[in-house]
Amino acid sequence: MTRDLGSLFSRVQVGELANDRWKGNRRMQPALFAHIRWLDYLQDHLLPRVLAQARGQRPALRIWSVGCQTGDEAAVLALALHALLGDELAAWQIRIFATDLDPMTLARARQRVYPDLTPAGRWWQEGFPAFETTPQGYRLTKALRNMIIFAPHDLLSQPPFPHLDLIVCHIPLASWAPDAQTIVLNRFAYTLAAHQYLWLVAPGSVSLDPDFWQRSDAGCQLYRRIPGGIPLSRLQWERTSTFLESVASTDQQTDLYTEELQALLEEREATYQELEQRMEELEQANQQLAHLNRLKEDFLSMASHELRTPLTSLLSYTDLLHVLLEGDGSQQIVQYVSRMQAQLEKLNRLVSDLLDISKVQAGKLVYTEERVLMDDLVREVVENVQLTTPRHHIRIFIEAGTTWEVIGDRDRLGQVLTNLLNNAIK
Repeated sequence: MTRDLGSLFSRVQVGELANDRWKGNRRMQPALFAHIRWLDYLQDHLLPRVLAQARGQRPALRIWSVGCQTGDEAAVLALALHALLGDELAAWQIRIFATDLDPMTLARARQRVYPDLTPAGRWWQEGFPAFETTPQGYRLTKALRNMIIFAPHDLLSQPPFPHLDLIVCHIPLASWAPDAQTIVLNRFAYTLAAHQYLWLVAPGSVSLDPDFWQRSDAGCQLYRRIPGGIPLSRLQWERTSTFLESVASTDQQTDLYTEELQALLEEREATYQELEQRMEELEQANQQLAHLNRLKEDFLSMASHELRTPLTSLLSYTDLLHVLLEGDGSQQIVQYVSRMQAQLEKLNRLVSDLLDISKVQAGKLVYTEERVLMDDLVREVVENVQLTTPRHHIRIFIEAGTTWEVIGDRDRLGQVLTNLLNNAIK
Protein backbone atom coordinates (compact mmCIF):
# COMPACT_ATOMS: atom_id res chain seq x y z
CA MET A 1 0.00 0.00 0.00
CA THR A 2 1.46 3.39 -1.02
CA ARG A 3 0.11 6.92 -0.76
CA ASP A 4 0.29 10.20 -2.62
CA LEU A 5 3.09 11.93 -0.73
CA GLY A 6 2.53 15.29 -2.41
CA SER A 7 -1.10 15.37 -1.30
CA LEU A 8 0.02 14.22 2.13
CA PHE A 9 2.34 17.14 2.78
CA SER A 10 0.21 19.80 1.13
CA ARG A 11 -2.46 19.09 3.72
CA VAL A 12 -0.60 17.91 6.79
CA GLN A 13 2.24 20.46 6.68
CA VAL A 14 4.49 18.28 8.78
CA GLY A 15 7.34 20.77 9.10
CA GLU A 16 7.46 24.53 9.19
CA LEU A 17 10.13 24.32 6.49
CA ALA A 18 9.46 27.48 4.48
CA ASN A 19 12.03 29.58 6.33
CA ASP A 20 15.25 29.96 4.36
CA ARG A 21 17.06 32.39 6.66
CA TRP A 22 20.78 31.88 6.93
CA LYS A 23 22.33 31.42 10.39
CA GLY A 24 26.08 31.82 10.17
CA ASN A 25 28.15 30.53 7.27
CA ARG A 26 27.56 26.84 8.02
CA ARG A 27 23.86 26.74 8.79
CA MET A 28 20.59 27.62 7.20
CA GLN A 29 17.01 26.98 8.18
CA PRO A 30 15.87 24.04 6.02
CA ALA A 31 13.93 25.02 2.92
CA LEU A 32 13.54 21.42 1.84
CA PHE A 33 9.96 20.39 1.00
CA ALA A 34 8.68 23.94 1.39
CA HIS A 35 7.09 23.49 -2.05
CA ILE A 36 5.18 20.55 -3.35
CA ARG A 37 7.62 20.08 -6.24
CA TRP A 38 10.27 18.89 -3.78
CA LEU A 39 7.90 16.29 -2.43
CA ASP A 40 6.92 15.09 -5.87
CA TYR A 41 10.59 14.86 -6.80
CA LEU A 42 11.38 12.89 -3.66
CA GLN A 43 8.57 10.39 -4.24
CA ASP A 44 8.65 10.13 -8.02
CA HIS A 45 12.39 10.28 -8.74
CA LEU A 46 14.96 10.15 -5.95
CA LEU A 47 13.76 7.59 -3.41
CA PRO A 48 12.50 5.07 -6.00
CA ARG A 49 16.02 5.04 -7.52
CA VAL A 50 17.65 4.60 -4.11
CA LEU A 51 15.22 1.86 -3.11
CA ALA A 52 15.66 0.01 -6.40
CA GLN A 53 19.43 0.00 -5.99
CA ALA A 54 19.22 -1.15 -2.36
CA ARG A 55 16.48 -3.73 -3.03
CA GLY A 56 18.69 -5.50 -5.52
CA GLN A 57 21.23 -6.26 -2.78
CA ARG A 58 19.41 -6.45 0.57
CA PRO A 59 16.25 -5.02 2.17
CA ALA A 60 18.28 -2.42 4.07
CA LEU A 61 18.72 1.30 3.69
CA ARG A 62 21.13 3.73 5.35
CA ILE A 63 20.56 7.47 4.86
CA TRP A 64 22.53 10.38 6.27
CA SER A 65 20.69 13.69 6.77
CA VAL A 66 23.51 16.19 7.27
CA GLY A 67 22.64 19.43 9.08
CA CYS A 68 19.47 18.56 11.00
CA GLN A 69 18.12 21.65 12.76
CA THR A 70 14.45 20.92 13.48
CA GLY A 71 14.05 17.17 13.09
CA ASP A 72 11.73 17.72 10.13
CA GLU A 73 14.55 16.96 7.71
CA ALA A 74 14.75 13.37 8.97
CA ALA A 75 11.01 13.10 9.64
CA VAL A 76 10.21 13.92 6.01
CA LEU A 77 12.51 11.12 4.83
CA ALA A 78 10.89 8.65 7.25
CA LEU A 79 7.40 9.68 6.13
CA ALA A 80 8.38 9.45 2.47
CA LEU A 81 9.64 5.91 2.94
CA HIS A 82 6.50 5.09 4.92
CA ALA A 83 4.37 6.30 2.01
CA LEU A 84 6.42 4.50 -0.64
CA LEU A 85 6.93 1.14 1.07
CA GLY A 86 3.59 0.81 2.84
CA ASP A 87 3.23 -2.64 4.40
CA GLU A 88 6.72 -3.58 3.13
CA LEU A 89 8.27 -1.14 5.59
CA ALA A 90 8.48 -3.69 8.43
CA ALA A 91 10.65 -5.98 6.31
CA TRP A 92 13.28 -3.28 5.73
CA GLN A 93 16.16 -2.37 8.02
CA ILE A 94 16.26 1.41 7.69
CA ARG A 95 18.55 3.84 9.48
CA ILE A 96 18.37 7.61 9.02
CA PHE A 97 21.34 9.34 10.65
CA ALA A 98 20.35 12.94 11.49
CA THR A 99 23.38 14.97 12.54
CA ASP A 100 24.26 18.50 13.57
CA LEU A 101 27.02 20.24 15.49
CA ASP A 102 24.77 21.48 18.34
CA PRO A 103 23.64 18.79 20.86
CA MET A 104 20.84 21.08 22.13
CA THR A 105 19.45 21.39 18.62
CA LEU A 106 19.45 17.61 18.31
CA ALA A 107 17.76 17.23 21.71
CA ARG A 108 14.90 19.47 20.54
CA ALA A 109 14.71 17.65 17.21
CA ARG A 110 14.57 14.30 19.00
CA GLN A 111 11.51 15.46 20.98
CA ARG A 112 9.78 17.00 17.94
CA VAL A 113 6.00 17.23 18.40
CA TYR A 114 3.51 18.80 15.99
CA PRO A 115 0.79 20.69 17.89
CA ASP A 116 -1.99 19.93 15.45
CA LEU A 117 -2.91 18.22 12.18
CA THR A 118 -5.53 19.65 9.88
CA PRO A 119 -8.73 17.63 9.39
CA ALA A 120 -7.57 16.76 5.88
CA GLY A 121 -4.40 15.36 7.40
CA ARG A 122 -6.30 12.57 9.14
CA TRP A 123 -5.27 10.37 6.21
CA TRP A 124 -2.75 8.62 8.46
CA GLN A 125 -5.51 6.96 10.47
CA GLU A 126 -6.13 4.71 7.51
CA GLY A 127 -3.97 1.67 6.95
CA PHE A 128 -0.61 2.00 8.68
CA PRO A 129 -0.58 5.16 10.84
CA ALA A 130 2.40 7.49 10.64
CA PHE A 131 1.57 9.60 13.71
CA GLU A 132 0.50 8.95 17.27
CA THR A 133 -1.11 11.33 19.73
CA THR A 134 0.57 12.75 22.84
CA PRO A 135 -0.62 15.29 25.44
CA GLN A 136 1.33 17.95 23.50
CA GLY A 137 0.11 17.03 20.00
CA TYR A 138 1.27 14.54 17.37
CA ARG A 139 4.57 12.79 16.77
CA LEU A 140 5.86 10.04 14.52
CA THR A 141 4.98 6.51 15.51
CA LYS A 142 7.61 4.56 17.39
CA ALA A 143 8.38 2.46 14.31
CA LEU A 144 9.24 5.61 12.33
CA ARG A 145 11.08 7.25 15.24
CA ASN A 146 13.21 4.14 15.62
CA MET A 147 14.47 4.65 12.07
CA ILE A 148 16.01 8.00 13.01
CA ILE A 149 19.23 8.28 15.00
CA PHE A 150 20.16 11.80 16.12
CA ALA A 151 23.87 12.29 16.76
CA PRO A 152 26.28 15.25 17.00
CA HIS A 153 28.80 15.25 14.17
CA ASP A 154 31.49 17.53 12.73
CA LEU A 155 32.19 16.89 9.05
CA LEU A 156 35.83 17.97 9.24
CA SER A 157 36.90 16.42 12.55
CA GLN A 158 34.89 13.19 12.62
CA PRO A 159 34.72 10.26 10.17
CA PRO A 160 31.53 9.73 8.14
CA PHE A 161 28.95 7.01 8.70
CA PRO A 162 29.83 3.88 6.68
CA HIS A 163 27.94 2.04 3.94
CA LEU A 164 25.43 4.74 3.01
CA ASP A 165 22.77 4.56 0.31
CA LEU A 166 21.78 8.23 0.28
CA ILE A 167 23.23 11.48 1.63
CA VAL A 168 20.98 14.55 1.92
CA CYS A 169 23.12 17.55 2.86
CA HIS A 170 21.39 20.68 4.17
CA ILE A 171 24.63 22.47 5.07
CA PRO A 172 25.55 25.23 2.55
CA LEU A 173 28.90 23.85 1.45
CA ALA A 174 29.13 26.59 -1.18
CA SER A 175 30.04 29.04 1.61
CA TRP A 176 32.96 26.89 2.78
CA ALA A 177 36.57 27.25 1.72
CA PRO A 178 37.43 25.19 -1.41
CA ASP A 179 39.77 22.82 0.44
CA ALA A 180 37.12 22.10 3.11
CA GLN A 181 34.54 21.44 0.37
CA THR A 182 36.87 18.98 -1.31
CA ILE A 183 37.57 17.07 1.91
CA VAL A 184 33.89 16.72 2.81
CA LEU A 185 32.79 15.74 -0.71
CA ASN A 186 35.58 13.18 -1.00
CA ARG A 187 34.54 11.65 2.31
CA PHE A 188 30.94 11.54 1.09
CA ALA A 189 32.17 9.65 -1.98
CA TYR A 190 34.23 7.29 0.21
CA THR A 191 31.25 6.24 2.36
CA LEU A 192 28.48 6.26 -0.28
CA ALA A 193 27.70 3.02 -2.08
CA ALA A 194 28.39 2.84 -5.82
CA HIS A 195 25.59 4.19 -8.05
CA GLN A 196 23.87 5.81 -5.06
CA TYR A 197 23.06 9.48 -4.61
CA LEU A 198 24.20 12.69 -2.93
CA TRP A 199 21.64 15.51 -2.75
CA LEU A 200 23.00 18.99 -1.93
CA VAL A 201 19.87 20.80 -0.81
CA ALA A 202 21.36 24.17 0.15
CA PRO A 203 21.70 26.72 -2.67
CA GLY A 204 25.01 27.56 -4.29
CA SER A 205 27.36 25.65 -6.55
CA VAL A 206 30.22 23.43 -5.44
CA SER A 207 32.99 21.75 -7.36
CA LEU A 208 32.84 17.95 -7.30
CA ASP A 209 35.58 15.64 -8.57
CA PRO A 210 34.41 14.10 -11.90
CA ASP A 211 36.33 10.94 -11.03
CA PHE A 212 33.87 10.25 -8.22
CA TRP A 213 30.64 12.08 -9.11
CA GLN A 214 28.25 12.34 -12.02
CA ARG A 215 25.53 14.97 -12.25
CA SER A 216 22.28 13.02 -12.22
CA ASP A 217 19.67 15.74 -12.52
CA ALA A 218 20.13 19.12 -14.15
CA GLY A 219 17.18 20.55 -12.20
CA CYS A 220 18.82 20.21 -8.77
CA GLN A 221 22.15 19.35 -7.23
CA LEU A 222 21.74 15.58 -7.33
CA TYR A 223 24.90 13.58 -7.95
CA ARG A 224 25.48 9.86 -8.43
CA ARG A 225 28.50 8.05 -7.08
CA ILE A 226 30.72 6.65 -9.82
CA PRO A 227 32.16 3.22 -8.93
CA GLY A 228 35.82 3.24 -8.02
CA GLY A 229 38.14 3.55 -5.07
CA ILE A 230 39.40 6.76 -3.51
CA PRO A 231 43.02 7.20 -2.46
CA LEU A 232 43.27 7.66 1.29
CA SER A 233 45.45 10.69 0.74
CA ARG A 234 42.40 12.46 -0.73
CA LEU A 235 40.44 11.97 2.50
CA GLN A 236 42.92 13.71 4.86
CA TRP A 237 42.16 11.43 7.79
CA GLU A 238 44.69 13.30 9.91
CA ARG A 239 41.91 15.78 10.68
CA THR A 240 39.88 13.08 12.43
CA SER A 241 40.51 11.23 15.69
CA THR A 242 44.13 10.98 16.85
CA PHE A 243 44.20 7.19 16.69
CA LEU A 244 44.12 7.49 12.88
CA GLU A 245 47.42 9.34 12.71
CA SER A 246 49.45 6.15 13.05
CA VAL A 247 47.63 4.28 10.29
CA ALA A 248 49.91 3.58 7.32
CA SER A 249 48.78 3.15 3.73
CA THR A 250 49.16 -0.63 3.40
CA ASP A 251 46.12 -2.63 2.39
CA GLN A 252 46.10 -4.66 5.60
CA GLN A 253 46.27 -1.56 7.81
CA THR A 254 43.61 0.16 5.72
CA ASP A 255 41.23 -2.76 6.20
CA LEU A 256 41.97 -2.75 9.92
CA TYR A 257 41.21 0.96 10.14
CA THR A 258 37.97 0.56 8.20
CA GLU A 259 36.76 -2.22 10.48
CA GLU A 260 37.69 -0.26 13.60
CA LEU A 261 35.99 2.86 12.30
CA GLN A 262 32.82 1.00 11.42
CA ALA A 263 32.75 -0.68 14.84
CA LEU A 264 33.06 2.68 16.59
CA LEU A 265 30.28 4.21 14.52
CA GLU A 266 27.97 1.26 15.01
CA GLU A 267 28.62 1.37 18.74
CA ARG A 268 27.78 5.07 18.84
CA GLU A 269 24.65 4.41 16.81
CA ALA A 270 23.49 1.80 19.30
CA THR A 271 24.26 4.13 22.22
CA TYR A 272 22.17 6.95 20.82
CA GLN A 273 19.36 4.55 20.00
CA GLU A 274 19.36 3.23 23.57
CA LEU A 275 19.51 6.77 24.97
CA GLU A 276 16.51 7.78 22.90
CA GLN A 277 14.59 4.75 24.13
CA ARG A 278 15.43 5.57 27.75
CA MET A 279 14.29 9.17 27.25
CA GLU A 280 11.01 7.93 25.81
CA GLU A 281 10.51 5.58 28.77
CA LEU A 282 11.28 8.45 31.17
CA GLU A 283 8.75 10.66 29.42
CA GLN A 284 6.09 7.96 29.71
CA ALA A 285 6.92 7.46 33.40
CA ASN A 286 6.61 11.21 34.02
CA GLN A 287 3.24 11.28 32.29
CA GLN A 288 2.05 8.33 34.36
CA LEU A 289 3.31 9.99 37.54
CA ALA A 290 1.45 13.20 36.68
CA HIS A 291 -1.71 11.17 36.06
CA LEU A 292 -1.38 9.39 39.41
CA ASN A 293 -0.80 12.71 41.15
CA ARG A 294 -4.01 14.10 39.64
CA LEU A 295 -5.89 10.99 40.80
CA LYS A 296 -4.50 11.46 44.31
CA GLU A 297 -5.59 15.09 44.43
CA ASP A 298 -9.05 14.17 43.16
CA PHE A 299 -9.35 11.44 45.79
CA LEU A 300 -8.27 13.73 48.63
CA SER A 301 -10.68 16.41 47.52
CA MET A 302 -13.56 13.94 47.31
CA ALA A 303 -12.65 12.23 50.60
CA SER A 304 -12.42 15.50 52.48
CA HIS A 305 -15.81 16.62 51.18
CA GLU A 306 -17.47 13.29 52.00
CA LEU A 307 -15.93 13.22 55.50
CA ARG A 308 -16.61 16.85 56.38
CA THR A 309 -20.34 16.58 55.70
CA PRO A 310 -21.15 13.99 58.43
CA LEU A 311 -18.58 15.48 60.79
CA THR A 312 -20.20 18.89 60.58
CA SER A 313 -23.57 17.36 61.41
CA LEU A 314 -22.15 15.34 64.32
CA LEU A 315 -20.41 18.41 65.77
CA SER A 316 -23.65 20.40 65.54
CA TYR A 317 -25.66 17.68 67.31
CA THR A 318 -22.94 17.33 69.96
CA ASP A 319 -23.00 21.08 70.66
CA LEU A 320 -26.79 20.96 71.02
CA LEU A 321 -26.61 17.90 73.30
CA HIS A 322 -23.96 19.61 75.41
CA VAL A 323 -26.17 22.67 75.92
CA LEU A 324 -29.22 20.54 76.84
CA LEU A 325 -27.30 18.39 79.33
CA GLU A 326 -25.72 21.38 81.05
CA GLY A 327 -29.22 22.56 81.93
CA ASP A 328 -29.98 19.23 83.65
CA GLY A 329 -26.92 19.50 85.87
CA SER A 330 -25.55 16.04 85.09
CA GLN A 331 -21.83 16.91 85.16
CA GLN A 332 -20.56 13.40 84.47
CA ILE A 333 -22.66 13.06 81.30
CA VAL A 334 -21.62 16.56 80.26
CA GLN A 335 -18.00 15.53 80.67
CA TYR A 336 -18.53 12.46 78.46
CA VAL A 337 -20.21 14.59 75.81
CA SER A 338 -17.33 17.06 75.98
CA ARG A 339 -14.87 14.27 75.40
CA MET A 340 -16.92 13.02 72.47
CA GLN A 341 -16.99 16.55 71.10
CA ALA A 342 -13.23 16.85 71.46
CA GLN A 343 -12.70 13.60 69.58
CA LEU A 344 -14.97 14.76 66.77
CA GLU A 345 -13.03 18.00 66.56
CA LYS A 346 -9.84 16.00 66.48
CA LEU A 347 -11.19 13.89 63.62
CA ASN A 348 -12.14 17.09 61.82
CA ARG A 349 -8.60 18.35 62.24
CA LEU A 350 -7.24 15.08 60.87
CA VAL A 351 -9.32 15.56 57.75
CA SER A 352 -7.90 19.07 57.44
CA ASP A 353 -4.38 17.69 57.93
CA LEU A 354 -4.99 15.24 55.12
CA LEU A 355 -5.73 18.13 52.79
CA ASP A 356 -2.81 20.13 54.14
CA ILE A 357 -0.38 17.35 53.20
CA SER A 358 -1.61 17.52 49.63
CA LYS A 359 -1.33 21.30 49.66
CA VAL A 360 2.21 21.20 51.06
CA GLN A 361 3.32 18.77 48.34
CA ALA A 362 1.73 20.98 45.67
CA GLY A 363 3.20 24.15 47.22
CA LYS A 364 -0.29 25.63 47.71
CA LEU A 365 -0.51 25.77 51.52
CA VAL A 366 -1.38 29.32 52.63
CA TYR A 367 -0.29 30.68 56.02
CA THR A 368 -2.09 33.50 57.85
CA GLU A 369 0.28 35.75 59.77
CA GLU A 370 -1.07 37.39 62.94
CA ARG A 371 -0.05 38.21 66.50
CA VAL A 372 -0.42 35.11 68.64
CA LEU A 373 -0.30 35.05 72.48
CA MET A 374 1.47 31.74 73.02
CA ASP A 375 0.44 31.58 76.74
CA ASP A 376 -3.22 31.49 75.76
CA LEU A 377 -2.59 29.11 72.85
CA VAL A 378 -0.64 26.67 75.05
CA ARG A 379 -3.40 26.64 77.69
CA GLU A 380 -6.05 26.04 75.05
CA VAL A 381 -4.10 23.18 73.43
CA VAL A 382 -3.37 21.56 76.81
CA GLU A 383 -7.03 21.71 77.82
CA ASN A 384 -8.12 20.07 74.55
CA VAL A 385 -5.50 17.34 74.73
CA GLN A 386 -6.18 16.72 78.43
CA LEU A 387 -9.78 15.83 77.61
CA THR A 388 -8.56 13.00 75.37
CA THR A 389 -6.23 11.42 77.94
CA PRO A 390 -7.65 11.18 81.49
CA ARG A 391 -4.81 8.86 82.54
CA HIS A 392 -2.25 11.64 82.12
CA HIS A 393 -2.01 14.97 83.87
CA ILE A 394 -0.52 17.75 81.77
CA ARG A 395 0.93 20.65 83.73
CA ILE A 396 1.98 24.06 82.39
CA PHE A 397 4.84 26.05 83.91
CA ILE A 398 4.81 29.74 82.99
CA GLU A 399 7.11 32.26 84.57
CA ALA A 400 5.14 34.88 86.42
CA GLY A 401 4.86 38.33 84.89
CA THR A 402 5.94 37.24 81.40
CA THR A 403 4.02 36.96 78.15
CA TRP A 404 5.14 35.26 74.96
CA GLU A 405 3.94 36.80 71.73
CA VAL A 406 4.88 35.71 68.22
CA ILE A 407 3.87 36.47 64.62
CA GLY A 408 2.52 33.36 62.90
CA ASP A 409 -0.43 31.25 61.87
CA ARG A 410 -2.39 30.46 65.04
CA ASP A 411 -4.03 27.30 63.69
CA ARG A 412 -0.76 25.86 62.38
CA LEU A 413 1.08 26.62 65.62
CA GLY A 414 -1.74 24.92 67.51
CA GLN A 415 -1.35 21.86 65.27
CA VAL A 416 2.36 21.72 66.06
CA LEU A 417 1.76 21.89 69.80
CA THR A 418 -1.02 19.30 69.60
CA ASN A 419 1.22 16.92 67.66
CA LEU A 420 4.03 17.36 70.20
CA LEU A 421 1.74 16.58 73.13
CA ASN A 422 0.09 13.62 71.40
CA ASN A 423 3.48 12.17 70.50
CA ALA A 424 4.64 12.60 74.12
CA ILE A 425 1.50 10.85 75.40
CA LYS A 426 2.01 7.94 73.04
